[in-house]
Amino acid sequence: KGLSKEGQFELRNATRVGSGKNPFTGAVQSRNELIVNLFALGLRSGELLALQVPDFDFQKNEVLVARRHDDKSDPRARQPVAKTRDRVLPMTEALSRKVYEYVMAVRRIFPAAKRHKFLLVTHQAGPYQGAPLSAKGLGKIFRVIKSVSSDALKDLSPHVLRHTANDELSELMDEAHVKPADEEKMRS
Repeated sequence: KGLSKEGQFELRNATRVGSGKNPFTGAVQSRNELIVNLFALGLRSGELLALQVPDFDFQKNEVLVARRHDDKSDPRARQPVAKTRDRVLPMTEALSRKVYEYVMAVRRIFPAAKRHKFLLVTHQAGPYQGAPLSAKGLGKIFRVIKSVSSDALKDLSPHVLRHTANDELSELMDEAHVKPADEEKMRS
C-alpha cells in the first residue's frame, strides 16, 4: 500500500529544497521537505500536525508524539490529535538537524508563530500566516505535489506515506532476520 521505490524517489525530488521539480517557492520548500521527512517516522497526519517544538529533544535525536485531546492552546477549529498513547520515536541526526533548522531559520520569522508551540506553521501571507498548519493546509500540499507528478504519485497521501514507512520497517526487519513476534512488538 506504500509508495513504490520510483514514487519515493519522485517524491524526494518534488520536495527537496532547491529542486527544479519542486512546485513550491521560498521557505515553504523547507517546511514541505520536513513534512515528508517526518512522515518517514510512520506518523499519522494528526500526529504530525500536533507536534510541538518542545516535543523534540535535539540532544537525543528523539521526538515525543503526545496525545493532547482538547488542547486549549490549539487555535484550530478541528484539532489534530494522536490516536494512540504517547510514545518517543528516535530520529536520525539528519532529521533532527532539519527540524532544528526549520525552527531556528524559518518558523521564527513569523510573528504569529511565537504565540504557540506547534512545529508546522502556515506560510501563506494573510491573517493566518504563522498559525499552526491545518489538515486542510496539509491536504493542499499533497494535492499540489500530485498535480505536478507522474502516475507514481497518483495515490499520494499522508496515509500512503505511513504505509511506506511501515513497508520500509518490514524490509529492515527482514534484512536483520528479526523474529515475527519481535517485529510486531517493535512495530506497535
